[in-house]
Amino acid sequence: MKDTEKTTLKSIGKIALFVIILAVIFVVITLLAVADRGRERRKQREERLAKQREEFCADMKTYFGLEESDYAIVSEESDSSNECHLCFTCGGQNYIYSNRCTDYKAEVFREEARSWFEGVIAKTEWFAGMETEILKIGNGVEYLSQYENLIPLAYFKGTLDSFFSELLSEDGRRKDYLNNFYMTCEVQITASEVPNSAGALLQLKDSIPCLKTLIVHCYRVDPETGEKVFVKKYSVDYASREVAVNE
Repeated sequence: MKDTEKTTLKSIGKIALFVIILAVIFVVITLLAVADRGRERRKQREERLAKQREEFCADMKTYFGLEESDYAIVSEESDSSNECHLCFTCGGQNYIYSNRCTDYKAEVFREEARSWFEGVIAKTEWFAGMETEILKIGNGVEYLSQYENLIPLAYFKGTLDSFFSELLSEDGRRKDYLNNFYMTCEVQITASEVPNSAGALLQLKDSIPCLKTLIVHCYRVDPETGEKVFVKKYSVDYASREVAVNE
């Protein structure tokens, strides 16, 4: 082999070795960067969870008078959107706390909401002269749809009336958690004549600003048997302002 060929091979070998070294350095730097980002994400996650625990304990004390000895944190997580969710147990029941919302004492809210809805229906002309029964009240927070019955802590400041008056504030500056809060209602009516249109029910949104859906099961009394006979079901979607009818 000629000297020039040997020199060329040595040069190629050196270049190849240099490339391999650069590749190894790149891989090591990349792995270190990934590991560093992982540590930073874990640190940020722990900071978010620590902040949530601090807010949770303060809120339990402020809104419900609960001391740390009255409950136990069962689990906590921080999802990909950086929302934190905490599960706690109190009085033998499990509850959720997330973004200043909770389902603790949700049954108290629904009972008050039921009475509040009954008052609204009693003043609504569409229901005049009917026998009405509220079958179900539902509630939740749009961006926390994986959990049911969550209620903003603002409700526990006072009454349902004061809660809705904040939703209806004239300045238009509502808290995000109030904007995303929604309620659903399912009603059964019995009337001698069931209304042919439910368009007027769309106006209930003015009285109940967070109402998402309303379902009305319509019955009439058979004059011969005295039994209730199903006529139709109205389903009102307030987001799309549409009314569906099932007969």
